[in-house]
Amino acid sequence: VRRAMKAIARDEARHAELGWRVDAWLSETATDDERRAVSGARAAAVASLERAADDYGDGDAALGLPTAREARALARALVETVWS
Repeated sequence: VRRAMKAIARDEARHAELGWRVDAWLSETATDDERRAVSGARAAAVASLERAADDYGDGDAALGLPTAREARALARALVETVWS
């Protein structure tokens, strides 16, 4: 499981890097209306992430799943450090 998760994490990191490159490109080439649309979609995604945190319940430490409280804190930290 550890080996599989490591491979998945590397793949997801590459996806994230591509996403940031696309975001930078869009910031330079998009119209004001397109930038507003992207900003609105990002805000909706963040709100969805924050709402999903409530579904975590008690979590499962053995599986590495956070509790609802921990998931909300993680979502807030993402908003404050990544999307601000």
